[in-house]
Parts: sequence; structure tokens; C-alpha cells
Amino acid sequence: MFALYHTNAFACVRGRSTIDALKRHQLNESKWFLKLDFADFSAAPHLQFVLDMLSRLFPFSELVKFTAGRDELEKALSLCFLNGGLPQGTPISPFITNVMMIAIDHKISNSLRNFDSRRFVYTRYADDLLLSCKIDFDMNKVQQFVIDTLAEFNAPFTIKKEKTRYGSAAGRNWNLGLMLNNENQITIGHKRKKSLRRCWITTCAAENQATGRNCMTFRYLVASSPTTAWWRKTTSTICSASTAINMVRMLKSALKRI
Repeated sequence: MFALYHTNAFACVRGRSTIDALKRHQLNESKWFLKLDFADFSAAPHLQFVLDMLSRLFPFSELVKFTAGRDELEKALSLCFLNGGLPQGTPISPFITNVMMIAIDHKISNSLRNFDSRRFVYTRYADDLLLSCKIDFDMNKVQQFVIDTLAEFNAPFTIKKEKTRYGSAAGRNWNLGLMLNNENQITIGHKRKKSLRRCWITTCAAENQATGRNCMTFRYLVASSPTTAWWRKTTSTICSASTAINMVRMLKSALKRI
């Protein structure tokens, strides 16, 4: 069966998100984290590199055994390129990069299951790589392994070292906009959660005012909020009731995942 992405890839995959990526590390109860970024991940891949990476995968591996088949695959891929690179913002570009990265993701993931006498968890969200372990490890050795793996596949991109970050869950362990804290809990952080809750109270107030209905969620939040006066002052500043109502729906959906 043809795979559209590696199991450790999470960006632009239906039913997967940043939370799902971080849950892999949470399940391992990881305490130490290495954050790596690719340099020029979107622009650097050229047609011949993508063709080579796809040629390693079934059914493309069978197709390229014939000259005509390889030519047709190259012709089809060329339609997805603009000025020698994959254009950002098109739906086909992340699809191609996910397929392109399958062999590399596989090599990194399998090798890190037992690397330097340690077991690592590896996930990739587009150009953001997260590697974690239950115990402290040599970040330079792991980073160099990833660089060497990219070179092994003749990848036209590498690690952007100035963005490399290493630390433990005891610190400010932010990854992909989320925090996996020292208690192994995924959170958006205390300040963000407090701000989001206040915003929810305000928009619920607008919904209640605009529709003339009793908003049970709004009444509950106001009753349980120590800052009841805050929303009364700011409700009048909301200029669009319809926008506020839509915000309520989005915030309700977002808070269900916190």
C-alpha cells in the first residue's frame, strides 16, 4: 500500500495536529527535549531530489524501472514546481514534502530507537523536528546524526543550528506552541489560558447581548470568575456581534482540547 506520510509526520495530515505530535513524547514520559529546525525546507527541495526520494517508495520504485515510467513521473512532478522549487501556500507542496520525507523520517526514527544506549522519540511537524528522551543526552551527538542522515540522502537542506534548542521539562518547555510541563501535562500555559478564558467571557457577553438570549455558558463563567467587572467594561468595545458569536464557537472548540 502506498503511504502518504511517515507515522512520525504530523503537519498537513488529516486528523493530526501539533497536540498529537506532542502526545507521542508525553506517552514516553520524556524529560529532555531537542528542538531542531530545517533551513530552507520549503524552497530547497528541487525536482531531481524529490524524484529520487519518491523512487525509493512503492509504487514509484516499480514505475521508475522503465525509462518511460520515470519520464512520466518527472513530467507530473514538474507541474508542482515553480522557479525550481515547491511554491509555498499550495496544497500540493506539503503533500509532496511529506511523501518526500518518508525515507528520511524512517531512518531517523528507527535509528533513534536505540542510539547512544538511549531510546528517543522523534516527531516532525513540517520543518520542526522534536527529539526527546527520558534521561539527559548529548544534544550535539544527536544533532550531528540528523545532519549526517540528511547528507546521506543528499538532501538540499540541513539543520538551522542557530534555532537549535535543548532543555528539560523542568524549564519553559514550549514546542509547537504548546508546553509539555514537568508533570507530563500538555498545556497552553497559565497566562495564555487565563487570557483565553477572559476572551471567552467577553465574547459570550456579546452573544448574550446580540441575540437577547440567556447564554448559560456566559452566566456560568461570570458567576465563577473573580474578575466579573472586567467584562462589563469591555463588552461595549466589541464592534461586531456576529464576529463575536463566531469567536465564541471557535473558543469553545479550542477549550475542549486544553
